[in-house]
Amino acid sequence: EVGEILHISHEVVGVIARGLESHGIVKIHKTPFDTRIEIADHTLLEDLPMEDSGAAMTEELDTGVGRLIDHLDDLGITENTYIIYMSDNGGGGSGGRQRTLRGGKGGLWEGGIRVPFIIQGPDIPSGSTHDIRITGTDLLPTFAAIAGSKSALPDGIEGGDFLPVLTGNADSVDRPHDFLTFHFPHYQGQDGPQSAIIKDDLKLVKHYETDSVQLFDLAIDPGESRDLASARAGDAGRLRELLEAHLERVDADLPAKNPEAGRPDDARSGPDEENRDRRRGRGRGRGRGNAGSPE
Repeated sequence: EVGEILHISHEVVGVIARGLESHGIVKIHKTPFDTRIEIADHTLLEDLPMEDSGAAMTEELDTGVGRLIDHLDDLGITENTYIIYMSDNGGGGSGGRQRTLRGGKGGLWEGGIRVPFIIQGPDIPSGSTHDIRITGTDLLPTFAAIAGSKSALPDGIEGGDFLPVLTGNADSVDRPHDFLTFHFPHYQGQDGPQSAIIKDDLKLVKHYETDSVQLFDLAIDPGESRDLASARAGDAGRLRELLEAHLERVDADLPAKNPEAGRPDDARSGPDEENRDRRRGRGRGRGRGNAGSPE
């Protein structure tokens, strides 16, 4: 059985070969946890311990990406191709596998939204690194600039072109706002619905269950272990107002209180699907702003 990630890479090689003259964008999006990968001893991924399955998926992903890069080399277009590697969210579970960052997938702690971003392409110095924050909303403006588009971007685009940063011609990303917002009004992680805002090095997390906020200085506390909301109440209040005003401006869906929570089943309203969802605590809103699951 051919691993699904390798199968996808094989298909993309064909897409590149057929569409070479279109100068288009090829996007590979794969969540490996729903695949059945066969490794050397013919053991299926779903039958492996977690650490072994993670290693198998990593090896397969590395092999698949290597196959694509080899094909670009064979076609002679590597030097004129941008290759981007990134994740849509942090490690799975409440802590994932990251050792220093708090939280993971399904939450807005740094372990859930701070992910690797690797790019190779024309005029980007090899081996260079940057600590400037970018998000998925920056991709469209960047791709438009790379393509030399003269058309205006759609209204409401929150991102900016980060290519000048990569080529050494700028030290920040020019966006419509000088802050980043993340909105996850759902029940998936352990902390319930959350929103967050990052401005400079200050990050505020709002918890809807308790209508409370926490404040962190990411420059000195990337693990978000020291809540500064009380000590720096002025900064916390300012960022909360900025966050809430932005969510209102973009008409973000917000979680609503469930009056049936905690009541016996026979005291709740009828068995329609919406009420069943509400009892299970499933968020019905869609995230707006910069998705943490970047998203």
